[in-house]
Amino acid sequence: MMSNRPGLLFVAAFVFLAVITPRTLPAVELIVNPANPACSQNATPQCFTTIQAAIDFAQDVITSSATTTNFTVLVEPGIYSGGITLRSNIPIEGRETARTVIVGGGGPAITAANGVSNVSVSNFTIMDSSVGIDITNASVGINNNIFTVGVSGIAIQIQAQTTTAQPIINNTFSQNGTAIRSTS
Repeated sequence: MMSNRPGLLFVAAFVFLAVITPRTLPAVELIVNPANPACSQNATPQCFTTIQAAIDFAQDVITSSATTTNFTVLVEPGIYSGGITLRSNIPIEGRETARTVIVGGGGPAITAANGVSNVSVSNFTIMDSSVGIDITNASVGINNNIFTVGVSGIAIQIQAQTTTAQPIINNTFSQNGTAIRSTS
């Protein structure tokens, strides 16, 4: 009778490594849906009425505890006010590009605070802004958006870009004074 110890040893080692290998946890989705009357921070899943409220909540959790939780702000279709300030490690995603609209009201729609990293803005239509997304010394991925900020506006403005720039891909620019302006 042949011994099967090498095979069992291999299986045991594989199972041990599979159990102790660190895994990336899936992101907790923070839903933004002001049209839902049941939407509240205390709901399950958590729901917010503004994009900034969801970003601020995630930032508070990240900075006030030793959490390893990742957050993604998922924005349901609707029209949202600009003046949004991004924070590190908190990407924002629209559910439907054409129907998830951020209106800047003549000011910047989205601002990346100085030093922000590991964040992305995806699947939005950004309209009526002096600047659609204003990035200063930050690393922001900008993907699958539509920019119609106005004929005197700048869709994406990059100032003092960090060396770890994220991609700007698959965006549509229409009726903008400048699509991408970089002063770095």
